[in-house]
Amino acid sequence: MLDANDFVASGQETPIVGAVISLLGTGFTATTDNNGEFVLTNTPADSQILDINSSTAAPAPDGSLYAGFREEIHLFENVTNFSCYRYVIGAGML
Repeated sequence: MLDANDFVASGQETPIVGAVISLLGTGFTATTDNNGEFVLTNTPADSQILDINSSTAAPAPDGSLYAGFREEIHLFENVTNFSCYRYVIGAGML
């Protein structure tokens, strides 16, 4: 995950570090690393709600906090969903 506001303002791709990513109601969770990346493995196939909880994330470069985000995604059996979604979150969204 990258900070959209930072990219627009400076052209920098600032990772969002420490956000908790989960598939609601499944128990599958991960935390974004120093590159803003995360991995969820052995997830159930079907439609899922991807939840981004940014309350644990490091603040944005300007010191503001990031907003959370939820979206329905579709996962498929026996398919690696590699870089299928690249979420870019701006501070103050939602």
